Amino acid sequence: MGDVPQSHLTSLLNLQFSGSDEFKPYDLSGESAYLMLRELKQHLPSE
Repeated sequence: MGDVPQSHLTSLLNLQFSGSDEFKPYDLSGESAYLMLRELKQHLPSE
């Protein structure tokens, strides 16, 4: 688990998966949340 800081990338992903540039996790469907996490995994460095 980790923290994902607010950035241009996260704003774009928020728009893509929730329709708003503001992250509102309770407004996401389960499928949208899952797809957003998969997309983040492709773009963010991991340990």
